[in-house]
Amino acid sequence: MPLLLLVDDDAKLARDLSVGLAVYGFSVVTVGTLEEARTRLAGVESFALILLDVTLPDEDGWVLVEELRGAGDHVPVIFLTARSVLGDRVRGLRLGADDYVVKPFELEELNARIEANLRRHRPDEVYMVDGVQVNMDARTVVRDGRRLELSQREFGVLAALIRAEGRVLTRRELLLEVWEMSFDPGTNVVDVVVLRLRRKLDIGGRHTIQTAIGQGYSVRAERVQS
Repeated sequence: MPLLLLVDDDAKLARDLSVGLAVYGFSVVTVGTLEEARTRLAGVESFALILLDVTLPDEDGWVLVEELRGAGDHVPVIFLTARSVLGDRVRGLRLGADDYVVKPFELEELNARIEANLRRHRPDEVYMVDGVQVNMDARTVVRDGRRLELSQREFGVLAALIRAEGRVLTRRELLLEVWEMSFDPGTNVVDVVVLRLRRKLDIGGRHTIQTAIGQGYSVRAERVQS
């Protein structure tokens, strides 16, 4: 469950948002001042996103964004504020905030904006398969610094095998996941695609895709940082 930090001195709004966002699968920590926010951010909790009011009892929210970005912290920040003039919206975004939402707002829209910002900041899902780098989000495959051109089916088979985490996938399972076919078409289409993949991946003694005779195929993949 993603953990959000809400910095707002409006106690009722804080309660309502904590309850409302929980319905969308978020856990919310609420504080009412910038000093409390700094304390929570310096603690052991890891916040996926910050919801930040501009006008707070001790300091304006602008200050926190400046501090975070100045320290190289790129945690997503969404301003939640009644300050609706263009100058304030532009200032917030130029300081490094990721979004600016004017009160009052609809919870459904706020949730959509939170989800969109989390998607943008999510690190790519990248794996190494016997020295071959596979980026599942960008759908790219790189071997020895050179990008390999894979067809949609070829990448689909490789991605399915990676997500199986070493488990052998049968031909029927691959047909269902990659071709969306719940029946055996009576052809060797899976074997043909695997053969094409091996020709592209297995250079220099590599054996990227393992065969389990009479069962199917598997790969050994290691998750790496993007």
